[in-house]
Amino acid sequence: MDSLAGELTTMELGEVLSLVGNKRLTGRLTLEQGCVAKVFFIQDGQITLCDSTLSRESFALMLRQFERISEQDLACAAEAKNREGTLLGVQLVRLGLMTQDDVRQHLVAQTREMMLDAVQWLSGTFRFERGVLPEDRPAIDAAVDVGALLQEVEFRKTVWDTMRQVFPSEHVTLVPHEEKLPRGLQPGSLDSRIFTLIREGETLSGIGEKLFRAPFFLYQKMYALYRQGAIGVGPEKHPNEPMLVGEPVDDVAQMMRMARSFMKSGHFSQAEMMASQIVEMSQTSETQQLLSEIESAHLKALQESILHPNPAPRMTCDIRTLKSLSLSPQEKYLLSRIDGTRTVRMLLRVTPMREFDALKCLEHFVEAGYIELPVAIP
Repeated sequence: MDSLAGELTTMELGEVLSLVGNKRLTGRLTLEQGCVAKVFFIQDGQITLCDSTLSRESFALMLRQFERISEQDLACAAEAKNREGTLLGVQLVRLGLMTQDDVRQHLVAQTREMMLDAVQWLSGTFRFERGVLPEDRPAIDAAVDVGALLQEVEFRKTVWDTMRQVFPSEHVTLVPHEEKLPRGLQPGSLDSRIFTLIREGETLSGIGEKLFRAPFFLYQKMYALYRQGAIGVGPEKHPNEPMLVGEPVDDVAQMMRMARSFMKSGHFSQAEMMASQIVEMSQTSETQQLLSEIESAHLKALQESILHPNPAPRMTCDIRTLKSLSLSPQEKYLLSRIDGTRTVRMLLRVTPMREFDALKCLEHFVEAGYIELPVAIP
């Protein structure tokens, strides 16, 4: 195979990577979607070098995203890079601002995120040119094995699906629940900047652009705040569309119709989120009845899919992953009781949570890939 090219609508990127990784191929993989282009040089099934036209995927912004280096030190290294015609990572090591190992780890993270972001593309083109290598060898070896990367693809898809049930579009605005905001927010901290932008009516994409956050990490942060009850989801605001901050942009009747539509289509989490927001905006018997109807329908669906089959859930992720999760004490307790032998009914008996809340947690754990529900026990 000298080259392979096509549309991502007919051959998913995961399939292309599987072919390249399994055969340990060498060549240049180019991905394009609209005006966005990404290039990956692969040698013996390992990505050795990459580039992207997306400014947020540059190495400099990756360092700013993780707040690994001050803006002043980064500017100093960038000036030296431009003056001497070298790479930024090389200058960071020369100036003593980062160790070579630190640079390598961040280069690996940059490559992984650049590819895992492209895996989410639903359209675009790919072209793999076998045998094509860069003119110069990378100054710092930060190769990423394509096969190892593939192991994360399905997990990322599951996590994205879970987060997009809450945030269906990058154009949604967010609603701060002031009484549940994290205490002791330090001025200038990430959380403080996030809530300032939320109050200003910024969309998810707008927050990401202003905080230099890649979509996946931004969505993870927002999803954690949503699970904590610190934020809710507001209406969409598309580019160049004016919005009056603090003013309702949608009437209650229209939102109620949308919530019922979500409920009828089986998107109960989205329906509940919207119904809760409606009750906050207008606490009447009608809005409270709507929320009650949606919760009842969701409970019935959960009982049919999880409780009545009565499986014994088992863990599918390691302890290190579990420790990194942002969970409430009740959620952590429920997760700690899952050992592959206790059935759902047994778990409901030992958890201090309501049946509805516990079943929703189990549903979330399955969707996020933390647990699986094997063959049911009669």
